[in-house]
Amino acid sequence: MRILIYGAGAIGSDLGALLSASGEKVLLLARGAQLAALQANGVTVEYQGQPSFQVPVKAQSAEECRGRFDLIFVTLKSTQLAAAAKSIVHYLHPTA
Repeated sequence: MRILIYGAGAIGSDLGALLSASGEKVLLLARGAQLAALQANGVTVEYQGQPSFQVPVKAQSAEECRGRFDLIFVTLKSTQLAAAAKSIVHYLHPTA
C-alpha cells in the first residue's frame, strides 16, 4: 500500500516516521526548510521518558510528487484544507 502524508509538520512527520518505521511505503509532502530538513535528517521521534530514535523518511515537494496513493492522511491546518482538497484528488488511486 502506498501512503501519502499531505502536510509534513509536527503531526504529519511523526505519523509518517512511525508508519515508515513499521515497514509501510510512505511519502511525506513538504516544502521549504522543512522539506530540506526531512530529506537531510529524517525524523527524530521522541516519547516522554523514552530514548529518541531517528527514522529516515522519503519527502518531496508537491511539484516533485508523482503517482497515485492508496491512502492519504491530510495533516494540515484547517485554514489550508480548502486549497489542499482540490489537489488531493490527483494523488488518489482510482480504487482508493
